[in-house]
Amino acid sequence: MASGGSCGRRAMLGAAATMLAALGIDAPGAQPATTRESAAIHAEAATTRHILVTQFKSRTVRLDRPFASTVVGAPDIADVLPMSDRVIYIQGKKIGTTNVSAFDQDKRLIAILDIEVGIDTQSLADQIHSSTASTRIRVSSSNGQVVLQGEARDAAMADRALQIAKSATPTRPVINAMRIASSQQVMLKVRFLEVSRDAGRDLGLNWLVANRSGTRGFNTGLGGATQVGQSPAATPGGLPLFQTAGAFAGGTTFAPFGVALANLVNGSTASVDLLITALETKGMVRRLAEPDLVALSGDTASFLAGGEVPVPIVQPSAGATPLITVEYKPFGVQLTFAPTVLADSVINLRLTPSVSELDFTNAVTVSGFRIPALTKREARTTIELRDGQSFAIAGLLQTEGLRNISQLPWLGSVPVLGALFRSSSYQQRETDLVVIVTPHLVEPAAPGQHLATPLDRHRPSNDLDFFLMGKTSVRKKPATPLTTGARVEGPYGYIIPIEAR
Repeated sequence: MASGGSCGRRAMLGAAATMLAALGIDAPGAQPATTRESAAIHAEAATTRHILVTQFKSRTVRLDRPFASTVVGAPDIADVLPMSDRVIYIQGKKIGTTNVSAFDQDKRLIAILDIEVGIDTQSLADQIHSSTASTRIRVSSSNGQVVLQGEARDAAMADRALQIAKSATPTRPVINAMRIASSQQVMLKVRFLEVSRDAGRDLGLNWLVANRSGTRGFNTGLGGATQVGQSPAATPGGLPLFQTAGAFAGGTTFAPFGVALANLVNGSTASVDLLITALETKGMVRRLAEPDLVALSGDTASFLAGGEVPVPIVQPSAGATPLITVEYKPFGVQLTFAPTVLADSVINLRLTPSVSELDFTNAVTVSGFRIPALTKREARTTIELRDGQSFAIAGLLQTEGLRNISQLPWLGSVPVLGALFRSSSYQQRETDLVVIVTPHLVEPAAPGQHLATPLDRHRPSNDLDFFLMGKTSVRKKPATPLTTGARVEGPYGYIIPIEAR
């Protein structure tokens, strides 16, 4: 009965409290409305503040309201020491994030400090500014990472700032968020100039002594006679006359330019013939290649004008037949360079120019495949130039001299008279090679500007020019110089016949 009465009284009190609340009157024993509003105000006052503390350094934070106690979320990241009822001393111990909660005497939360312990970005920023002489690069820290922001004057400055940040914080990742002030493009002009000069002389004296029947004889020549422009000749007895085509120094087959044949003795029992050959050669080969290539500062560009030669590679296999694979080797004019624009428009160039060609003279045969050799001229270097300056990065002066003497033993060594029993040849070869590079800072053409091409100076001939005048191409008449391109005046192109209907 008592319990039932108490339940009824609680129900009646709850209903009465509800009615009083609806009328705006506080029930007896209930918390006043002002107290609830004050609690709500205290809850709103516990706002979060972000505090950045440098590792191994400290700072003080002042709160707007007095506090009685503090709680640190991660004591291993930061030490917190109350200095007064409004001032908190914070020391960074380990890079990371934590929070500090401040409570008043009634254990109500009045403030939350979100603490981030980071690296010493100010000291790092001072190092970068003193090294790069730029104040536009900013250094910040986020979640234990170093962030580089701002604007660098060129790629070299950005790379220098990045290297300083990595060396100062070797255990922390560095995020490069910098931008380059303006994209700089470098055009590299390379000139390969090679001149080869050859000069050679040959003088030979050959003797032939034979009987009239041709069964006995003596010959100081090389045997196997073939005269220039004639069939093989023979003596009446069938012996070969002379060999007037032989091997020049270095293995080159040649035909003498001057040949003199004299019959000194023509008797009834024997004949004596003398053959004199003389040759002098001169030649010059000139090679020129001028590749041009454009690349952004800090980037790498490559260029190849040539081809690739297949090279078979024999590999052992389990069966009787070996496995043959093909590997392609490039040849031709190649250029690879990486420009970097430094301060005061100085251009740092890491370049590898090369010119190669197929050499079938020194070819080798592998498993039935004839593989040519590659004659290659290549240079690898790093230089610094200004816009428009030139530098000869490589040079070669090569001289080869060959002297050969063919003679009869003992007789050819006799002074003066020995010249009648020997043949002498002499060859001199000189090669001059130079590689010249010239960098330029370039910008793209304006929109709508016509750039000059190899087809701007000539046009294909029409039927009149081709059939009547014998011209395969006709020079155009430009309205303006063709350095930047120009419009063409007058008719050009082919004449297309139109049949009348």
